[in-house]
Amino acid sequence: HFYPTMISPSTDLCSSEINYNKNKVAKEPSKFIRIHFKSNDTMKATSVLVILIFSIHFLVQGQQSANFAIQITQNQLISNEGIPVSTLQKQIDKNFRLRTGLSDARKANFQTDVYQRFDSTYNYRWDTQQNTGWLLGYKHIDMIYGAGTNLLSELVQVWNSGEWLNSVIYNYTYDASDNLSSYTILLFINGIWTNYHQTLYTYDALNNLTGDNFRVWRNNEWKESSKFVYVYNSDNNITSQTFNTWFNNQWNGYQRIIYSYDSNKNLINELYQTSDYTNWGNTLQFTNSYDSINNRISRLEENWNITSWLKYMQYSYVYDTCNILSGEISQKWINADWQNSGYISYSYDENDNLDHYLSQLWYDSVWINNTQLNTTYNPDNFVTER
Repeated sequence: HFYPTMISPSTDLCSSEINYNKNKVAKEPSKFIRIHFKSNDTMKATSVLVILIFSIHFLVQGQQSANFAIQITQNQLISNEGIPVSTLQKQIDKNFRLRTGLSDARKANFQTDVYQRFDSTYNYRWDTQQNTGWLLGYKHIDMIYGAGTNLLSELVQVWNSGEWLNSVIYNYTYDASDNLSSYTILLFINGIWTNYHQTLYTYDALNNLTGDNFRVWRNNEWKESSKFVYVYNSDNNITSQTFNTWFNNQWNGYQRIIYSYDSNKNLINELYQTSDYTNWGNTLQFTNSYDSINNRISRLEENWNITSWLKYMQYSYVYDTCNILSGEISQKWINADWQNSGYISYSYDENDNLDHYLSQLWYDSVWINNTQLNTTYNPDNFVTER
């Protein structure tokens, strides 16, 4: 899943219109092969990914446009009105829908919202035995949409012995606010589509998720299995999430996390507890601290030992002069002292895009390189290579 980045309200010299990449790890999809197409009656075209092939069609303000051209180049979307791609914000939500829209600051320059919808997706796996190339794995097809970009149904087929075989159907429903309200899985068993699993979602008046109810299909009816319950405070920060199991014809709390915040709405404590179905008992907790401008500077992990908390790990965070995360060090509590464990450094390009990630491990009193990740971007801040 891909999530939207937040634009940080700031007026210092480190800020810019594209400073939304602050403290994030880039999550753009795989690289596109260049495609350009003009409009037609159906507004359909085909695009090729390095590992994923899919066809897409576009809706403009909910209707097909006879004079609309899209060019996709390295994940770019460019309208025939010449709107820069850097104005687009992208999101793939939990309903597996890619939606593009404009920042409020630039909507005045672009009067047409653009929605991207998938007709199909193909998944490939690498031939690890012969090392000769990519092999077909499975595909999502027959994608049916409702209003806007709400995906209602899709069929998954697997490639087996030279032919596509039915495997899974996913069905989705939505409430009046376009929140996903149900998600149902059907399996193709002995030539018959059979219910398998269902999740029901509930929300409060502010569209905060308040519950996930998981059910399984048994004896030709849906049976309760488990559910999560979420509670929020007046600031819409989550204050607890509780995992419940169903037995003896009732819900029973089993695990939960309790969240606490400071006066600046920073998360300062996460308390993990389990239940014997009568009483709650501590298991684990994380405690965070922040500097004067609300950058998290430390995180302490402790385990519960019958009557008291025992230190286990601590994490320290370092920021550059623009308050962008530049490094973090982890230390383990050993023999009543903090011992180095791991270090991660981050570097960014001139647009605050993360372009280098280096992980190191502490060994024999020396930092040893472990893994690194290099990322390059195009002028519109889309990932072109990783």
